[in-house]
Amino acid sequence: MTDLLNKSRPEDRVLLIGKDGGIKSREPGLNLEGIFRRIDAMPMRRQEMRQ
Repeated sequence: MTDLLNKSRPEDRVLLIGKDGGIKSREPGLNLEGIFRRIDAMPMRRQEMRQ
């Protein structure tokens, strides 16, 4: 977790971290609609929605 925080930038307010531990998105604010849209576009989530 510390490594991820070291990779963040001062202007980052919200980091979306994937199951693989990588930073998938950096957002300046908490825009839930945008975050959920980004999650729904991810391959693993698309596979979950098809099942």
